[in-house]
Amino acid sequence: MTQQTEQAAQRRVATALIIGYQRSIELLTQEINEVAKRHIPDFHRLNDAVSTFWKCNKSPIGMCVFKLSERGLKTDCRYCHQPSERK
Repeated sequence: MTQQTEQAAQRRVATALIIGYQRSIELLTQEINEVAKRHIPDFHRLNDAVSTFWKCNKSPIGMCVFKLSERGLKTDCRYCHQPSERK
């Protein structure tokens, strides 16, 4: 096997792994959004984002929930008002 052929094979394996991980992330995000919707009636996946990192004692789901701006950027948490990028 030539070096180029081996690199191409490694690239295909890496791509397949990444696609699998991306699909897993999409499915988990859908589940997170469903939980949020059950506990936050006005939650909408196109307008809101649940933090996968920041916990929030004031949030009904225990995690920060951010409104998405028109450009898709996160604002401060709807409940504790902390920014998404805490320093």
